Amino acid sequence: MRLRDEVTGQRIAGLNSAETLGGWSFLFGGDMAYISDSVFLPEDRGAPLEEVRHRLRAGVNYGIGDSNFFYGVTYLSEEFEAQPAGQVVGTLSIDIRF
Repeated sequence: MRLRDEVTGQRIAGLNSAETLGGWSFLFGGDMAYISDSVFLPEDRGAPLEEVRHRLRAGVNYGIGDSNFFYGVTYLSEEFEAQPAGQVVGTLSIDIRF
């Protein structure tokens, strides 16, 4: 079972069954969101928000038995009109079960 990281959208290992075969898996994806309003960041008390946001992601997972090792990279577009550029963030998940 995979879980989704809240910020990057990367899919990381959540629950593993006892019958997990392991091996390599790769992730490529993206999404786009239209923002019309924000309860947490009202425009009258902060920087104006970008109406459209994009996320592009890629990652690699290696599973061996019940353990998983994941690394991913995500591009996050600008969230505020005054933000000069998007940002790239990494995700590292190490799940060692013994």
